[in-house]
Amino acid sequence: MSPAPSVRRNPVPALIGVLILVLAISALLFFTNRSEVAAGPPPAPAAPTATVLVPTAVDSNSPTPTGSETLETVAYPDVTISGHECGRDAEGPYAAAASGNSYTTCAFAMKVGEAYRERGSNGDPVTLYVHSPSTGDWYYMDCSGDQPVTCVNTTKAVVYLYGGHANFS
Repeated sequence: MSPAPSVRRNPVPALIGVLILVLAISALLFFTNRSEVAAGPPPAPAAPTATVLVPTAVDSNSPTPTGSETLETVAYPDVTISGHECGRDAEGPYAAAASGNSYTTCAFAMKVGEAYRERGSNGDPVTLYVHSPSTGDWYYMDCSGDQPVTCVNTTKAVVYLYGGHANFS
């Protein structure tokens, strides 16, 4: 009796199946994380920095100020941090971003600040996924604390976010 001919199976259908499974799991994880963020309670409002008009003279016949107002700004606490300030590109408690060390560019620090504010974080611990304009790569940044918020990652990057004046050590 002659041996049975061997059957060679085509690996393409199996590879397509594995690819579909990986994509389905990735989509599930992506949308699960999105729905947790969307389904959660709205973030608590930030303690805003507000510039308000305070009347210094009011006409007794008019319920509105007469034009003699002064500007008063609500202040955030001073912070003492390492590194250097990169800039302020917003108003509020997390308007300023600082590079905490030589591993962190100012362009990246500003992107972390932007991502933190867009996320609606208000001093609560959060992990951000931020694109670096300098390297072109994406990095996870773990942020915690408040005034300053400190964001770090495994590549030694350090970013500080704050609203008040910074003293650098």
